[in-house]
Amino acid sequence: MPVHLERAAAFAGVNLGAVQIFLRERTPDPNGAVVFFVIGDADELYEFHRANGVEIVEEPSDKPWNVHEYTVRELDGNYRTFGQRLQSKEPPKIERDDVPVRLEKRLAALLSDLAAHKPCP
Repeated sequence: MPVHLERAAAFAGVNLGAVQIFLRERTPDPNGAVVFFVIGDADELYEFHRANGVEIVEEPSDKPWNVHEYTVRELDGNYRTFGQRLQSKEPPKIERDDVPVRLEKRLAALLSDLAAHKPCP
Protein backbone atom coordinates (compact mmCIF):
# COMPACT_ATOMS: atom_id res chain seq x y z
CA MET A 1 0.00 0.00 0.00
CA PRO A 2 1.61 3.33 -1.03
CA VAL A 3 2.11 6.07 1.53
CA HIS A 4 0.90 9.52 0.58
CA LEU A 5 2.32 12.40 2.58
CA GLU A 6 0.96 15.93 2.44
CA ARG A 7 4.53 17.19 2.73
CA ALA A 8 7.90 15.56 2.34
CA ALA A 9 9.53 14.29 5.53
CA ALA A 10 12.86 15.96 6.36
CA PHE A 11 13.75 13.51 9.15
CA ALA A 12 12.85 9.85 9.60
CA GLY A 13 13.79 6.99 11.89
CA VAL A 14 13.57 3.22 11.75
CA ASN A 15 13.84 0.87 14.72
CA LEU A 16 15.42 -2.54 14.11
CA GLY A 17 15.40 -4.25 17.49
CA ALA A 18 17.70 -2.27 19.79
CA VAL A 19 19.25 -0.34 16.87
CA GLN A 20 17.84 2.94 15.62
CA ILE A 21 18.70 4.46 12.27
CA PHE A 22 17.83 8.07 11.57
CA LEU A 23 17.95 9.73 8.18
CA ARG A 24 17.59 13.39 7.39
CA GLU A 25 17.28 15.33 4.19
CA ARG A 26 19.85 18.00 3.59
CA THR A 27 22.53 19.02 1.14
CA PRO A 28 25.50 16.64 1.42
CA ASP A 29 28.39 18.18 3.33
CA PRO A 30 31.61 17.95 1.29
CA ASN A 31 33.54 18.16 4.58
CA GLY A 32 32.35 14.82 5.93
CA ALA A 33 29.55 12.74 7.36
CA VAL A 34 27.81 12.91 10.75
CA VAL A 35 27.47 9.98 13.15
CA PHE A 36 25.46 10.30 16.38
CA PHE A 37 26.25 8.33 19.54
CA VAL A 38 23.87 8.04 22.49
CA ILE A 39 25.95 7.99 25.68
CA GLY A 40 25.37 8.16 29.43
CA ASP A 41 27.04 11.48 30.33
CA ALA A 42 27.58 13.98 27.52
CA ASP A 43 29.09 16.65 29.76
CA GLU A 44 31.76 14.30 31.12
CA LEU A 45 32.82 13.15 27.64
CA TYR A 46 32.71 16.77 26.40
CA GLU A 47 35.17 17.79 29.14
CA PHE A 48 37.45 14.88 28.16
CA HIS A 49 37.36 15.94 24.48
CA ARG A 50 37.92 19.61 25.32
CA ALA A 51 40.83 18.81 27.67
CA ASN A 52 42.48 16.70 24.95
CA GLY A 53 42.29 19.29 22.18
CA VAL A 54 39.46 17.78 20.15
CA GLU A 55 37.87 20.38 17.83
CA ILE A 56 34.44 21.22 19.24
CA VAL A 57 32.11 22.55 16.52
CA GLU A 58 28.95 22.74 18.64
CA GLU A 59 28.94 23.27 22.40
CA PRO A 60 26.72 21.09 24.62
CA SER A 61 23.09 22.16 24.64
CA ASP A 62 19.62 20.76 25.29
CA LYS A 63 17.70 20.10 22.10
CA PRO A 64 13.91 20.12 21.55
CA TRP A 65 14.04 16.35 20.90
CA ASN A 66 15.00 15.76 24.58
CA VAL A 67 18.71 15.16 24.01
CA HIS A 68 21.67 17.03 25.56
CA GLU A 69 24.35 16.91 22.84
CA TYR A 70 27.51 18.40 21.36
CA THR A 71 29.46 17.87 18.12
CA VAL A 72 33.16 17.42 17.37
CA ARG A 73 35.08 17.25 14.09
CA GLU A 74 37.64 14.49 13.72
CA LEU A 75 40.98 14.87 11.96
CA ASP A 76 39.53 13.25 8.82
CA GLY A 77 36.82 15.95 8.65
CA ASN A 78 33.91 13.78 9.73
CA TYR A 79 31.60 14.93 12.49
CA ARG A 80 30.65 13.00 15.62
CA THR A 81 27.72 14.08 17.77
CA PHE A 82 27.49 12.74 21.30
CA GLY A 83 24.29 13.05 23.27
CA GLN A 84 22.42 11.76 26.25
CA ARG A 85 18.68 11.42 26.54
CA LEU A 86 17.04 13.93 28.88
CA GLN A 87 14.32 12.96 31.31
CA SER A 88 11.09 14.68 30.38
CA LYS A 89 7.75 14.94 32.13
CA GLU A 90 5.99 14.61 28.81
CA PRO A 91 7.23 13.01 25.60
CA PRO A 92 7.91 15.27 22.63
CA LYS A 93 5.17 15.44 20.03
CA ILE A 94 6.30 13.36 17.06
CA GLU A 95 4.41 13.17 13.82
CA ARG A 96 4.25 9.61 12.63
CA ASP A 97 3.35 8.32 9.20
CA ASP A 98 2.61 4.68 8.57
CA VAL A 99 5.20 3.09 6.31
CA PRO A 100 4.81 -0.39 4.89
CA VAL A 101 6.69 -3.01 6.91
CA ARG A 102 8.57 -4.12 3.83
CA LEU A 103 10.69 -0.95 4.11
CA GLU A 104 12.00 -2.03 7.53
CA LYS A 105 12.62 -5.55 6.22
CA ARG A 106 14.58 -4.15 3.27
CA LEU A 107 16.66 -1.95 5.57
CA ALA A 108 17.31 -4.91 7.89
CA ALA A 109 18.43 -7.00 4.91
CA LEU A 110 20.70 -4.18 3.72
CA LEU A 111 22.29 -3.85 7.17
CA SER A 112 22.83 -7.61 7.38
CA ASP A 113 24.45 -7.58 3.95
CA LEU A 114 26.71 -4.65 4.89
CA ALA A 115 27.74 -6.38 8.13
CA ALA A 116 28.57 -9.59 6.25
CA HIS A 117 30.87 -7.72 3.86
CA LYS A 118 32.53 -5.42 6.40
CA PRO A 119 36.30 -5.62 6.00
CA CYS A 120 38.20 -6.78 9.06
CA PRO A 121 41.16 -4.62 10.20
